[in-house]
Amino acid sequence: MEERDIVVIGSGPGGHAAALRASELGASVAIVEADLPGGNCVNFGCLPNTVMLETARARIEAQDLALAGVLSLGEGASFARAEARKNRIVGGISHGIRNQLRGRGIELIEGVARFASPRSVVVSLKQGGAVELSARAFVIATGARPQPPLVPGYSGEVLVMDQALRLPEAPSSALFLGGGPEGLGFALEQAFVLAVFGTAVTVVDESDDPLPGADREMLDYLLQALAAAGVRVILNGTVKEVSGNGAAWEALVAVEGIGDERVAAEVIAAPDCRRPHFEGLGLEEAGVSAAPDGISVDAACRTNVENIFAVGDVTGRPMFSNAAMLQGRVAAENALGLASRVRLGAVPRALHTEPELAWVGLNEAQAREQGLDARTGMADLAANSSAAARGRAEGAVKLLAGPDGEVLGVHVLGPGAGELIGLAAQAIALENTVDELADIAHWHPSLNEALVEAARNLR
Repeated sequence: MEERDIVVIGSGPGGHAAALRASELGASVAIVEADLPGGNCVNFGCLPNTVMLETARARIEAQDLALAGVLSLGEGASFARAEARKNRIVGGISHGIRNQLRGRGIELIEGVARFASPRSVVVSLKQGGAVELSARAFVIATGARPQPPLVPGYSGEVLVMDQALRLPEAPSSALFLGGGPEGLGFALEQAFVLAVFGTAVTVVDESDDPLPGADREMLDYLLQALAAAGVRVILNGTVKEVSGNGAAWEALVAVEGIGDERVAAEVIAAPDCRRPHFEGLGLEEAGVSAAPDGISVDAACRTNVENIFAVGDVTGRPMFSNAAMLQGRVAAENALGLASRVRLGAVPRALHTEPELAWVGLNEAQAREQGLDARTGMADLAANSSAAARGRAEGAVKLLAGPDGEVLGVHVLGPGAGELIGLAAQAIALENTVDELADIAHWHPSLNEALVEAARNLR
């Protein structure tokens, strides 16, 4: 039996981070990967989705410059070529991860792992045969798998995220279903991409609060902007049935307080229908407790078995790569005898639509629910020179602070929101006050100045 200090099961963001951190601490590490290096995020989810989103936003910027007479668009945008470019970028990064692991001395074992005991796993190798590995500690990072919903009357395939990202051409119409574990975000992003390439898109969500944690005022503005871009969003809606055939489907959508509506849909997709994946892992043999909503872990990312840790989507919400990477580093440190803890209160979230929406910490409603007397400072991006230079001056930064000036939450709508929110997350993680933020001198002109202005408006 081959022995390692740590065996990581899964090479997605959480497993990758755990392996790298364990290697930095001097451990002998092996990663077992059943599919491609980088996991779902790099190969089938976040990364390819982001490439297509950036392509769509670049298309909008080009159209704006063409309207201003600065450039000529020439031929129309090619969805097929955008797909080919995405595949090249994704393939390069996945290959880079393989090389990075090799360079760090981390062994990549391609196959499917199953626990034989709390101290060993048997790996069924891709190339055939099997190998048994023992280790001081294990990190489970097997992620999540899609479980598409059943749609009454629909005999076609409900596309999950990676399938929607592999469409050879933009369809004439599409219906996106919400209701995922983290709200409507992925559905809005993928709907936005298709709309930019000419698809008539409708998004249906059964909730009136489709993005938990987002600022409601900013969310409403985003939905209006997406409607102008060709993405129709129906909240409090339920797909009652679908009729038609493979060439022309029509969905009957019941909208609370309004009635029934009919929506054309060449394709139907549910991008975020993930469930924690640990089937076939042999958790019973290892003695690890799990529920359908994930493997339970403590703040050290430790399961109920002392030497077995779990990170990322397999542990349930939040199902985001940034949270998984944080958990992966913490799990590796604790597996090697350190005393680290996960703090997820400063994990940001972003939607890379046009405009972008991002947030971290609490929103106003959550602050009220917790009995916090929150004050709000706003900065309008119309007054930000960098936003104006980009031709994207619509949006705002909203900062929430407690009575003693502690930063409770930050919400950003507008250009660069996904980057600017990192500065806000750092402020919350370091427990900065409004006064400390207000006294920072950022580069001028920059979007970062909007966060400073919001803080100054709270003084």
